Amino acid sequence: MKKLVGILGLIAITSISLIAQPEGRGEQLEAIRAAYITQQMSLTPEEAQQFWPIHNQMNEELTAIRNQQKEIFESHRGDRRFENVSETELLAEMQRLMELEQQMLTIRKKYHEKFLEVLSPQKVAMLYRAEEEFKRELLRRVRGREEGLRRGRGQ
Repeated sequence: MKKLVGILGLIAITSISLIAQPEGRGEQLEAIRAAYITQQMSLTPEEAQQFWPIHNQMNEELTAIRNQQKEIFESHRGDRRFENVSETELLAEMQRLMELEQQMLTIRKKYHEKFLEVLSPQKVAMLYRAEEEFKRELLRRVRGREEGLRRGRGQ
């Protein structure tokens, strides 16, 4: 429990510094995430040495897919109802989004197998739980910050 409180405290402090320093936010957040996951999984130095290069490669591949998804969504940013887009174009873009989702699943499956080559099934399960917990905590903090900002503006 003390470890969790310590990690959450570190996340809180860092999230405040991330707000103050927009450049490098992604790298800082990734470093916090890596520390959190390493601690939650109780990785030994040897396990970490084998695991993190694999995990980082997976993230690079997933990020490339997410960037493609982002491009599709941003291409119609100002057209909330897609009124200026033909049905043919919309159907093609939706199909492309489904294909990208499938590619992400394929990547996750491939790296799941690679994780099992260097870690026990228990540690791989701990990875998935730690990633989900980290995401939930970040979302909770962002929502709390947004509510605070709305209250500050009198909304």
